[in-house]
Amino acid sequence: MRQQKIWLSPFLASVFLLSLPTVMVIFTGGGIELLTLQRYQNNPKLMEAVGGEEGAERAVNSSNERWTKTLIVSRVTGTIAAELVLLAAGFMFAAAWLDERPNYFAMLGTLSYAVFPFALIGAIVTLVILNATLDHSSFDLENMPALNLSQFLNRITANPAIFSMASTMDLLLTGEILLMSFGLTRLTRLTYIQALAICGGLWTVAVLWKAALMVYL
Repeated sequence: MRQQKIWLSPFLASVFLLSLPTVMVIFTGGGIELLTLQRYQNNPKLMEAVGGEEGAERAVNSSNERWTKTLIVSRVTGTIAAELVLLAAGFMFAAAWLDERPNYFAMLGTLSYAVFPFALIGAIVTLVILNATLDHSSFDLENMPALNLSQFLNRITANPAIFSMASTMDLLLTGEILLMSFGLTRLTRLTYIQALAICGGLWTVAVLWKAALMVYL
């Protein structure tokens, strides 16, 4: 990575795999309608914004249209791509603070390589879960494959900030952090502890930011 700065192929592959669970949910029989319904049921503010149950019903009825599916997939894919780009920028800033200045695209490629295997596992687990049963109503389709602590909470009754933080206490994300830390040591002269501290710090900021958004939006 330091020498060749290969970043585009792992970046695109990681974005595709991270988006794949949502795509599988959308194109599963009845998935898009159930996903839309759960989104409004889990967010009273959003339900109120569209005019209550009648507005939510109209949104569910129109959710199976091609443009709606395309919009959701595009939004998810774009968000994931932006998050990886911003994460690489965060790593660059943290590394510079420790007097290390790696190439940005080498950093982006390293992070993408670290994400890739766990994104693949997440996509496979989601596929297995969706194919294991015909009734998907018991699943939290916005939180697939849901290998995190949010499984022990009720999204509707739980505090939104706490649920958000629980959803980031993820088994796959833990693996990504550990592998990202190792990649950072290969790209710079940082020790593994220093790299792990950077990853943990950025993860903490992201968790708190996401929790704050859930409270105020």
